[in-house]
Amino acid sequence: MEILGRLIERVSNVILVPEVEDQLLWAHDSKGEFSVKQLSKLLLEGEGDDSIFAFDRLWKLKVPPRVNNFEEFYSLCFKVKFVGSSKSLWLIAMAASCWSIWLARNEIVLFKSGSRGWCFPPHGWLIFNVSGTTSEGASGCGGMMRDAEGSIRALFSGPCDACDADTSELGAVITTLDIFIEFDWVGGSLIVEMGSRVVYNWVLDKTRRPWSKQATFADLERRIACVGKISFSIANINGNEMAETLATAGMSKPCLFKA
Repeated sequence: MEILGRLIERVSNVILVPEVEDQLLWAHDSKGEFSVKQLSKLLLEGEGDDSIFAFDRLWKLKVPPRVNNFEEFYSLCFKVKFVGSSKSLWLIAMAASCWSIWLARNEIVLFKSGSRGWCFPPHGWLIFNVSGTTSEGASGCGGMMRDAEGSIRALFSGPCDACDADTSELGAVITTLDIFIEFDWVGGSLIVEMGSRVVYNWVLDKTRRPWSKQATFADLERRIACVGKISFSIANINGNEMAETLATAGMSKPCLFKA
């Protein structure tokens, strides 16, 4: 009843404006925007006697030496004995921490972002990572296209008719351009990122192209002319792993899968 009374007291003087859409606001910021920095400041400085954050309680908690899964960790967060605004701030801190960990995990596992991993393309560009591989007489190619926000826009995986990994990757580049044209991305700006430096040199330097593959390179040039603004690059270390995984999986597929 005490909590209900406090709630009624707080909302009794609130004036509703029908023309304004409801939205969540962080009460501790002048613009209503939540920030971890402001939350940390509140936890350290407090807002009164009931919001003094007793950090020593965290180290005195009787918890197992290991947490087996996320569910156990989540339950431990609610066993902390805080009251009033201290408990609210604690739960908000845990929610913000979990969300930050989740985003960092996704970035590492899915995109391998960073100076030695997959890098986001410039604004307005799309980046298509491609790869080709061969093993025990089987060949496969694969690729994945993402935008400046890291969202997946297209992918493919399947077998290819090639005798070595470089030829497979060259086929992956051509398949990439076919998908880009087929899905009507023509007119956009495309970066094709590959793992093979040999294929990279073939694409950029016509004097290095094997004579036996001239017909293939002629097909490549026709597709490049249809795409428009295009750039080629070498993937960073660990920056092409998703495409490599798709290429490896493609060796066992009966036909090319694309989406």
